[in-house]
Amino acid sequence: MRFLSKLLGQKISNENTTKPFHMNKNADERRDWFMRTRPWHNVNPRLISELVEKFGDDPMFEVFVITSMELRLVHFYETLGKQGYVEGVGCTQVSAILCKVGMPSVDALKSLLQASSFSEKKMSHHYGIVRNTLESAICLDDNQLAAYMGLANVYAMLNKREDCLSIAQKGLEKAKSLKAQKIPFHMSKVVSQGQQSIEQMESAFSNLISHIS
Repeated sequence: MRFLSKLLGQKISNENTTKPFHMNKNADERRDWFMRTRPWHNVNPRLISELVEKFGDDPMFEVFVITSMELRLVHFYETLGKQGYVEGVGCTQVSAILCKVGMPSVDALKSLLQASSFSEKKMSHHYGIVRNTLESAICLDDNQLAAYMGLANVYAMLNKREDCLSIAQKGLEKAKSLKAQKIPFHMSKVVSQGQQSIEQMESAFSNLISHIS
């Protein structure tokens, strides 16, 4: 490993290979962990700091870290930190990445449930991706309307009525709040949702709640 690291020009001073993320007790330890642990060591330190500050001691931080590694998302964060990172909104950008990765599993679950027979293993796999990516996305940016909708739709498909109503109501409240603020999203290079899409999401949440109630 040491020879390979030198060959690839990726030597890490005092590299961490044994300490799991959950062993970190504070922000400084978490920043140090990211700096010394592959593949996080190449992510922009400013973006890492934003993530550390946003998650704090939330147990979802570990879920985010593990999910990002299992789904090989860290290289997207690395690229973001080098090319498209916008100071102060890094969490929103990472949230969008998580949402983009999680939504296809919402569609996959729908297809599986519509089939005459399906694999429980595949169901569990996609359900895990949906929960871990979209819940992490909301933690990083609680205005991520698509994440609320994705989770609500999955809970509805799986007849998890209370979970569906809870997340759909939260999404509806966020949509109404964003609509009232009249934020000029159309001028943003970071957030793609516009006033029209917010109104569409508000309507979709309302319809889902009425259907489930």
